[in-house]
Amino acid sequence: MYIYWNYYKTILIVNISLSVAFGLGYPRMLPYIFATIGFVLSCFLVRFFENNAMYLYYNLGFSRTKLLLGSLLFNTIITLFLLAIIWI
Repeated sequence: MYIYWNYYKTILIVNISLSVAFGLGYPRMLPYIFATIGFVLSCFLVRFFENNAMYLYYNLGFSRTKLLLGSLLFNTIITLFLLAIIWI
């Protein structure tokens, strides 16, 4: 679980910055942007800029698909938490 969280931390930093930049005037849209556009773009940017870091995860036995599915799980949990905060 720690490996998935370690990979997701890099995606999370990029995702938060992109989501805030895209949703500047619309704070209620932030969880939706965080879950969709921000996540997809941040996964692409992390893959593009940190491609050599993937060898660390390959050596530990984790494929890119497993890491992305774990990141999607973490992102879904955080998005549900954000939705609960905004809509309460």
